[in-house]
Amino acid sequence: MMFSRGEQSTEAPVTQSESAPMPTKSTQIFSIISADLTIKGDLQSNGDIQIDGAIEGDVKSRSLTVSEGAQVDGKIEADKVTIAGTVSGEVHAGAVNIAKSARVHGDVFHNSLSIEAGAFLDGRFSHADDVKKQKDVKVSELKAARAEQARAEASGGSKVNYAASASVPAAE
Repeated sequence: MMFSRGEQSTEAPVTQSESAPMPTKSTQIFSIISADLTIKGDLQSNGDIQIDGAIEGDVKSRSLTVSEGAQVDGKIEADKVTIAGTVSGEVHAGAVNIAKSARVHGDVFHNSLSIEAGAFLDGRFSHADDVKKQKDVKVSELKAARAEQARAEASGGSKVNYAASASVPAAE
């Protein structure tokens, strides 16, 4: 018997290294948000995330799967995104796969895009190269608006509203 006082066990105790390997940098890190869990707040991971529940916030990870029945309300940033559930917000990813059960409400910025027939999509889709070109053009428009304001102020004219002149935030 293992717990008897009179007898000594001849079995060696099981250590952590014998029962399960310790995670290493080469081991894939995978987090699952279960179907009965709702998280209010942002998620960030260097590994993979599978969402079966609901997230009210932004999600940033290496790889993200939004399972059928799951919901994300917020911005998504990942190298690879698979959507089978509902996403309300922008998606920024290298590769985007949208399943037929998916509902996407928001703009998708991608390098590679796959959409199954039957998916519900409400938003714009832009290739990442096109997005960079558009951003470069808008930044140059903003610089021109600032130069125009400087000229107007130097000549005693009225100030120019940046937001009215160029619909982009300040250059990063």
